[in-house]
Amino acid sequence: MKNTILFLFGIGGAIVSFAQSYLPSPTSLNTWGDQGNGTYINPILNADYSDPDVIRVGNKYYMVASDFHFLGMQVLESEDMVNWKLLSQVYSRFDFPGWDTNEHYAGGSWAPSIRHHDGKFWVFFCTPDEGLFMSNATNPAGPWSPLVNVCHVEKWEDPCPFWDDDGQAYLGRSIHGAGPIIIHKMSPDGTKLLDEGRTVYTGPVAEGTKIHKINGYYYLSIPEGGVSEGW
Repeated sequence: MKNTILFLFGIGGAIVSFAQSYLPSPTSLNTWGDQGNGTYINPILNADYSDPDVIRVGNKYYMVASDFHFLGMQVLESEDMVNWKLLSQVYSRFDFPGWDTNEHYAGGSWAPSIRHHDGKFWVFFCTPDEGLFMSNATNPAGPWSPLVNVCHVEKWEDPCPFWDDDGQAYLGRSIHGAGPIIIHKMSPDGTKLLDEGRTVYTGPVAEGTKIHKINGYYYLSIPEGGVSEGW
């Protein structure tokens, strides 16, 4: 990766929640979401979709979000980023100790990323105890491939894949406790990491990294400062 610069910007607090598509009826209170008149009121949808990640493919938007211990990783679809509908579910269970007996409260999937590459949709996420996971699908409506435990490790978080123009894949991620930001080389099929990773940024609270390439420059964006006091 050449001509790399770090572009850091803060988002103070969590991004507003999203949920299933909703268009108010004439008798509804119209207190949130689409108002039916070309305007909307936050929250866009009245549900908890923490840490949302959104991409645009064609004329539609696709979103995933943290599911924590509830499991499943819903994929949502929208044409305007206001009205969303549930489209599919990436997975339905973890085959690891303690999940069938609900011993992982607040565990599960944290801050996933969804990307479109090589004709497929890719979802990556970490769990506090089991590590880094990946699934992909040619159709965002599914079926999604069985989860691959790319790296079985504790306390990784907020992964984001990136495929360069030459086909080389990378994965950015953080460590529980908010940093640092580390970037790994990754196999193009997303099933394994190829090195121990390189630390590219250490900050007060470095998490939620996203990787972009625009006009030959690489950009790394993070919500510096954390959820409650971000800048």
